[in-house]
Parts: sequence; structure tokens; C-alpha cells
Amino acid sequence: MERSWRLIETEFPNDPWLNLALEEALLLATNDEQEAETLRLWRNNNCVVLGRRENAAQEVNLKEAAKYGTKIARRFTAGGTVYQDLGNLNWTLIFHRDTGVFTRWSSMGEMFEALSEPLVKALTDIGADAKFQSPNSINLDGNKICGMAAYVKSNSVLCHGTLLVTTNITRLEALLRNPRFQVTTLQKELGEVGIREVADAVKRSYEARVNRFNKATPSTEELTLATRLERSKYCTDRWNSLGIHL
Repeated sequence: MERSWRLIETEFPNDPWLNLALEEALLLATNDEQEAETLRLWRNNNCVVLGRRENAAQEVNLKEAAKYGTKIARRFTAGGTVYQDLGNLNWTLIFHRDTGVFTRWSSMGEMFEALSEPLVKALTDIGADAKFQSPNSINLDGNKICGMAAYVKSNSVLCHGTLLVTTNITRLEALLRNPRFQVTTLQKELGEVGIREVADAVKRSYEARVNRFNKATPSTEELTLATRLERSKYCTDRWNSLGIHL
């Protein structure tokens, strides 16, 4: 059965906790069959986002974070710690597990590769020699430009990733204690390139895969849930320091 897809570009760049809470709210709504499948494009400004099980003190140079006024948040998916600013484009796919264009995979590695194919195509279209790197990265000339993480529920899947377009790499290197990969940006590799150009290429590529997007905003119910999750979970020191949600 062909399902309808939403394109959501709602973002809260100066509130990374609400941005991340909205991710979970969108997944929960899709899992309950309340909303259509979704591509979301969004950004955070000057923040470090921890993976679900990461230790803040071990992963983040807290002295540098205080110096730069960098916010620290934690997402509900696993994976490594990342630095995000307005030069980084976050992309999120939320879809049903049973039918549709992104259901043909039998492992997490296969899923990451399948879901990132349109992204690799978009990057190729703007002149980048991008390649998927198992298990969950996209590289340019051996340097990481995109990392992915996912959460699988009973009826739906969320996969999201970063895309370094014009990110401040000097700031990234100062803030992250244990970078696992050498990273690069599209700007460094291609020269003049902007977030809007990249976002438009990403939208075109994924729309070609899913047939058509309906431009949308989150529903009132999704925003209400996101606000509740931000307050009870994503804004709490217990969650951001220890990854514990009461």
C-alpha cells in the first residue's frame, strides 16, 4: 500500500531539547498510526548532542562548552556524540515497518544503507563524491560527513542523521573529547555551498523515492507531546547527564 509522506521543516534551533523531544513525538504518532510518514529537515545551534548511552563528562569538554555557551542535550537513539551548529543539517525519516519504499532490509546495517541512498544521490547531484560507509556513515574521500542513528518500534522506525555542510570544525574539535572519525564538511570539499542548496537537493532526492511530499507542520497533538517530553525528560539534568528518564 502506498502511503502519504509529510515534509516537515519545523525547527527550534536555540532549543535543542525541544527539537529532540519533537523527534520522539513524531515517532510515537507514526507508531500509533495517527500521522503520515515523514521527512524532517531541521537544525540545532551551537550544541552537543549525546547518544542515548554516552557519558557527558567523558565525551564533552565541559570547560570549552561553558566558554562557548554550548548547550548539551541527549537524544533517545544510540550512537556517538556530535556537535551541531547552523551549518549542520539534520535529516529524519519516520516510516511504517510493514509496507512502503523503505521496508526491504533485514539488518540495521542494510537499513542504514537503504535509507541513505537518496542522501548519497543528493550529494552526488551537487558534486560530492559521497559513499556509504558501513555500518552507518557517509564519507567523502575517507572523511566522515554524515552519521546516522535509529530507533525501531513495534510499527514504525525513526532514522536520523547529521550532515556537515558549513559546520565549524575547529569548534567541533575543541568540544568533543573522543572523536572517533576524521570529519569534513561539504564547504571544505566543494567550496561555496549553502544549507538551502543542500536541503533542496535532499528534498528532491527523497521525494523522487517516495513519489510526493505534502508540506506540513507537526500536529497539535505532536507539539503538545513534544512540549511535555521536553519538560519531563529532555530538559532534565538526570537525562542529559546520566541518560535516565523517570
